[in-house]
Amino acid sequence: MNKEQIKRSIKKFFKVPMLWVLLVIAICFGSVSFAKSAEINTYAIVTALGIDQADDMIELSLLTFVPIVEQNFKDSYKIITAKGKTINEALNYASVHVGRRIGLSHIKTLVVNVDIFKSGAAKTLDFLARSKELSLSTSLICTDKKALDFLEVVQQLDNSGALKIENVVNFNKKYVAADESTIESFFKGVNSKSKASIVSFMTLDENEGLDISGQSGGGDSSSSQSSSNSPGKMIKNSGDCILCKDGKLVKYVASEDVEKINYLRGGFEQGQLVLENCVSDMFKDTTLTFKIYNNSIMKEARFVNGIPLIYLDVKLNVKLVEVNSNKANYDIEFDDLPVEIIKDIRCKVKEMITDGLAILRETKCDIIGVYEFLNNNNYGEFKRFLNKLDDKDDYLSKVLFKVSPNIYAK
Repeated sequence: MNKEQIKRSIKKFFKVPMLWVLLVIAICFGSVSFAKSAEINTYAIVTALGIDQADDMIELSLLTFVPIVEQNFKDSYKIITAKGKTINEALNYASVHVGRRIGLSHIKTLVVNVDIFKSGAAKTLDFLARSKELSLSTSLICTDKKALDFLEVVQQLDNSGALKIENVVNFNKKYVAADESTIESFFKGVNSKSKASIVSFMTLDENEGLDISGQSGGGDSSSSQSSSNSPGKMIKNSGDCILCKDGKLVKYVASEDVEKINYLRGGFEQGQLVLENCVSDMFKDTTLTFKIYNNSIMKEARFVNGIPLIYLDVKLNVKLVEVNSNKANYDIEFDDLPVEIIKDIRCKVKEMITDGLAILRETKCDIIGVYEFLNNNNYGEFKRFLNKLDDKDDYLSKVLFKVSPNIYAK
């Protein structure tokens, strides 16, 4: 390209008005952008949040990544603690102490001490539920230990590159003997007609054979670091839960009872069903173990003489995975099982559903959505039914259930 061609190109460029507009915008706004500090330098990124009750104050523990130039991840990843009368006030104090804005959008786990649930967690967590920063899918965990101690173990796991807390928590959403709770599911229950919700319960287990070492920062309303190692502690996820009414703890539920309740709720991906002392022409005093791959429930409601009757059509896909007997044929498959064993499976499922229903009736915690189901099915009949009750909150114990388990081979 010669000089004349270059001159013609430049003249043609400056004759286009839009290019002048773009140039002016670049000069005006580009200079401002260059002058501003990077957003990463103004935020402290919180990955997990713990809440404890400290007398009449709320104590927050924030597992935080504070990006600093020439500082490695371990040095920048620490726990900041702050107290306040409310969560908002404690967050403001934490922001002042760390010298940065507190970013909540990266929080994946919220750990709340059981004392908060005993006094009523809904009012304490209201700020987080209303926050546009915090994702409603954030996992919610109740613990009987200090939330600060819980997060110290989480921090050590992260620093060591071991299993992440989100992996431990996500395990619960697949299995029948556990439950995954989130901020959204908790407040959805609190704001429902039944005001009932279920929350995952985890604790810390002492294990001398486990050596997780690391450093954590903490203190009263400060961001100072300390070298408090807690070797031998691990997060124990046994599948236990707590039932809450209006955000307040009503009952601890062990994993074996959570399993019974989840047979009523359906939707789990995997589970296990064990039949003991099975007797038939095929074997004697045998224990059979079945793996459940998915579970679905179809519901139908009728009113008989003014009393609600709910039909539960439970469908289970199962596979025989273990035969424990000295006198059994180990080559048998599910389709080879005699009719009486299939009947035993159905009876076992019915028994578990009955036990799970008894827990919900005892606590008046309708976490299976009976109120909404009956109200939507026949509003008039259901209202007349409620008006006849001395205790309208005890409607679950008056509703009749008819369960029909259907067992299919995987």
